[in-house]
Amino acid sequence: MLEIPSKIRLPRAPRAVLFDMDELLFDTEALARDAMMRTAPDFGYEMPASLYLDTIGLPGDATRSVLRHSALLRRSYRHRIAKSRHKQRNVYQFRRLSVDVPSIARHG
Repeated sequence: MLEIPSKIRLPRAPRAVLFDMDELLFDTEALARDAMMRTAPDFGYEMPASLYLDTIGLPGDATRSVLRHSALLRRSYRHRIAKSRHKQRNVYQFRRLSVDVPSIARHG
């Protein structure tokens, strides 16, 4: 299991913070998709692309409703989602970013 440090020391104080609200810098949608589809089998259910696509753009409650009503995810929904969410965070946090953040910071 991956260990996530509780605190990360930065080499210096940040001079800027980037917020990628529209996913133009970071493809976070693909990160979330990959995390969900990769971790689903570990908990005994399938996450086909068609089911994932049904959840794109939905708020959290609506997404949970779609998943809850899917025949593929009906068993032990809450327990599996909680375990899956924890594992997804580990997968998501340790994937490399698709953008060279230090070079963006130097040019800003």
